[in-house]
Parts: sequence; C-alpha cells; structure tokens
Amino acid sequence: AAIGQTNIKRLMAYSSIGHMGYALVGLSAASPEGAQAVLVYMAIYLATTLGTFACILSMRRGDETVENIDDLSGLAEQGARLSIELAVHESPDRDVTLRVDGGMTASDWTMQFLADILGAPVDRPVVQETTALGAAWLAGYKAGVYPGMDEFARNWSLDRRFEPAMDTDTRQSKQERWKKAVAATLSV
Repeated sequence: AAIGQTNIKRLMAYSSIGHMGYALVGLSAASPEGAQAVLVYMAIYLATTLGTFACILSMRRGDETVENIDDLSGLAEQGARLSIELAVHESPDRDVTLRVDGGMTASDWTMQFLADILGAPVDRPVVQETTALGAAWLAGYKAGVYPGMDEFARNWSLDRRFEPAMDTDTRQSKQERWKKAVAATLSV
C-alpha cells in the first residue's frame, strides 16, 4: 500500500512501520539497556518526524497546502540546481566533501558521476551500509558494549575518494539536459 501512496502525510505514516522494526532491535536485547536504547531511538524518531510533518504542513503552492506528491511536480525542475548547491556548497568559502553510503556506492561509475556533476569530492567508506551500522552502534552504546561516539567515528575509514574530473562547461551542459529531461517527463 505504501508504494502506490500519493499522499505525502500517509507516506510518512507508512514509513513509521519500518522504524518500529528498528525499535524492536533494541527490545530484542531483553535488557534494561535495550529498553533504554529504544527510548533514545524513539525520542530521536519523534523529534525528526515532528519536524518533517511541520515541513510538510508548511509547504504551499499559492494559498493551498501541498498534500499530494503530484502537487510537487515542477519543483525539481525549478529548484534542482539550488538544492544541489544548498546540499553541497553551503558556504562558498568552505570546501565540501560528500560522504555517501548504501548499496549504490559499490558502483565506481555512479560515484565518479556524482562527483563530476556536483563538482565536489565524494568519499566512499569501507563499510558501505553505515546507516545500519549507526543504528546498531546506538543500541550497542546504550547497552554499554560499544564505545563512545568519538571513538566510533574514528572507526570510519575511507575506501576511495572520487574527485571531480568533468570540466565546468560539460557539467553545466549535463545539468541543463537533465532539466530538459525532467520538464519533458513532467509534461507527459
């Protein structure tokens, strides 16, 4: 039911089902520390979810609230470059490196293209599923079997850095073609 959902608020509600699975990991420890880890996880989840819902409720097109995914059509086309710049270049005086994780990071081609199109280095870690590792660390930390956050962060290690190799003209040309492709898709 979630995959075909078009209402943004309902889609967010469906995502809570997955988060309950993460919470059950802490309960499966069957210890006070595991229960404490669940409480910490749920507090973080509650805060981020409330923030997300606040953003959703504040989204407007004209005077109407945006509730359906279709209501967002055209925003990627209009603000794609801005969103990339905000995500990667939050300050013009600062060098930014994008750290990635997840299954797609196994593709050297994809990581190089990402570095090229963003114009910023992309760092791929040795452990590519760092999101799952972070959730496991939180539960283990609260149970007293994993180290503190600083020591945990020191365990992050670089597998490979992808440096941008695309010239500016090519990058801008590809971004323009991407905008046209998005526009053509949205007009169908």
